[in-house]
Formats: sequence, structure tokens, C-alpha cells
Amino acid sequence: MGKPGFPLSQPVVGAPGDPAGRGAVRQAHRRWGNPVSPFPNRGWERLAPPQAGVRFDRLTAGGETRFPNFPTAVGSGWRPRRQGNGETRFPRMFTSDHRMTETSTTTDLATLEQAIDPWLQHMAWRRDFARWRERRIYQEQYQDERLALLTQVAGPLAGLRLLDLGAGMGGFAVAAALRGAQVTACEYNPAYCRIIELRAARHGLRLPVVNAAGEALPLPGARFDVLTAWDVLEHVRNPRAVLGEIWRVLRPGGHALITAINRRAWVDPHYHLRGINWLPRPVAEAIIAIRGRSKAGAAFRDMQRLSEMHYFFYHDLVRLCETLGFRVRDLREEQLRAGRLMSRKAGRRAVRALLRGVGLEETAYRAQRRWYVGMFELALTRVGV
Repeated sequence: MGKPGFPLSQPVVGAPGDPAGRGAVRQAHRRWGNPVSPFPNRGWERLAPPQAGVRFDRLTAGGETRFPNFPTAVGSGWRPRRQGNGETRFPRMFTSDHRMTETSTTTDLATLEQAIDPWLQHMAWRRDFARWRERRIYQEQYQDERLALLTQVAGPLAGLRLLDLGAGMGGFAVAAALRGAQVTACEYNPAYCRIIELRAARHGLRLPVVNAAGEALPLPGARFDVLTAWDVLEHVRNPRAVLGEIWRVLRPGGHALITAINRRAWVDPHYHLRGINWLPRPVAEAIIAIRGRSKAGAAFRDMQRLSEMHYFFYHDLVRLCETLGFRVRDLREEQLRAGRLMSRKAGRRAVRALLRGVGLEETAYRAQRRWYVGMFELALTRVGV
């Protein structure tokens, strides 16, 4: 059912990246009990005037973990608040360098499973629950397809400054770090932040993990070469604000890889039910409840209903992204044109071969994208400065 707990948010005046308060948002603290807030009096202070290029020697998270030489959000006139001891506190910035020292201990599998299992029980109705659970426990081992998409867009991963926004349980972030990317994970659910740390520790990694809302990232502008937001956009309170923050933290020419759910998806990707997106939302939600597919009894307090999630018509989403300063590419359509789009079922491969023979494969793909497919996979390139 996607990633529960990505932020709901409320308007606020004067946030990093938006000192005047236009379009800024803050997290609804009541949902998780006081996650990081990148606002004045909660770990941030205003610079006057902004001091571009300044770096701090040490940052602290919870007064314990040092994060060396992380640039401050000075581009927007904000920096982490200095403490009385001369150190600088960065709100909820866990861990430091990617690779642990040889003396560090790794996390045992049982500890990771104990942290993950409470967040899986709402999906026990799945016929393949045991296999699905295994893929969550060993999530970093099942990222080849998305890593290939990232390489398709951004080239070799080694050295890339990557922000995994809405990192969930950290499978993709860890997989990318193991392939040489300089990964920062950002996740709204504090329990998931801990799971990311545990997963990374099993591989001898320490990833920077930021506990923050996607609508107001406590990160400097133009910081990252590439950003990923897998299964995130449908869960946020304000997709436009999140996309705006994605634009801000990417360097000019940087790339974002995002997924978004089709409003006309025939098989709903969250509830695995056919046809519900073609029905009025109240009717669809009644069917979800009758079939026992709701989130009732789950560990998270985010009881997001279907009507509270953001599904998109393809062309509306493309127009929104272009308005915000992105050039948009459909990654699956690119693979189709290059002859690399694979179909797992033999029947579909046969139909595609027939359509290709009469020159209609691309037309059929676009019709399916409009009326049937469950998810869009897009690459957004930041244009402008």
C-alpha cells in the first residue's frame, strides 16, 4: 500500500527556501509526535545577511552524531541553530559518513525484522504475504530495475549526490549507496528513519538520514545531482509544494525520478482491486472496507483513505511539472522506443510484436498510459537557474 506516513502539512510563514512564507509548509506534528521542524525556534535561525558558501565544522543530531562539512541552507538565508557549546545542531540528522569504521558493529537480521514487522501487518490479506514480507526485509536486494532507470537518466552512480525523498524503509537508498552514490535519505516517519539506519548498518554503511517533510526540506538549494521519489507523491499533502522543493534542492540540469499513480489505474496499486478508480470515491472506499483492504489496525497512525491520496491524469501532471520548471520524460516510453521495454507475460509480448509490425505500438502504449496503466515513471530535469 505504498508508504504510510509521508507528510500532511499546513501553511506557515518563513521557512527555509521560502523566507517570505510564500508557498511554505510545515509538518503536522500531531501525526508523529514532533518530527523535525526546519523553522525558527525549532533548530533553525535566520542569517542576516545570508552568507553564501559558509560551511560548519561540525553538526550534531540529538547532541551525539557529528555530520562533518554539510553545507547549511544559506542559499535561502537559514542555517542550523548554534548551541551554547559552540556546536551546531542540525534537526534530526542521523549519522555521518557512508562507510563505518572497521570497529563498528553491524545490525543483526533479527533486529531489522523486529523493527519492520509491525509496519507490514496491514497487508496480511495478501496471498503472497510471506514473499512480499521477504522483499521488505531484504529490500535493498530488489532494486535492480529502479537502479537501471536511474542509470538510464543520470549515468554511472559513483559519486552522484543523491537525495532519496520519502525513502521508506531504505532499500533503494542503501542499494544506491552500495553502488557508490553519495546518498542522503529523507523520510517523514521517524520509525522508518530508524529502519534505514539499521538496514544501512547491516552493510557497514552510515547514511545521512533526514527526518523531514517533503514540502519544506531542511536542505540547501542546488545541493543534489539527482533525486528519487518512489511511491511518494500520492501520499503528500501538497504535491505542488513537494515538486517545488524538488526543483529547489536539485542543481541546474539535475534530474529527479518520480512515480505517480494514474487516476484511471484499472488495478489500484495500493489496494490491488480492479476498477475502483473508475468509481466515485465513496463507493470505492466502501468496496475497500468490505474486501478488508483498509489500513485499520496498522502500526502507523496515518489512516490515509483512497480519497485522501493524490492520483493524477498524465497530461495534468506533465503540465504541472513543466510549470514548475522541469523538462519531463516518460521513462517507459523511452525504453519502448529503444526496444528495451520488457513484458513479463508471453501474451503481452505477442500483442506488442503484432502492434509493432503494423506501426501502432507507441500509439497503443499512449492509450494504455491514459486509460489503464497503474503508475507513471517520469524523469524531471531542472531547467533554469
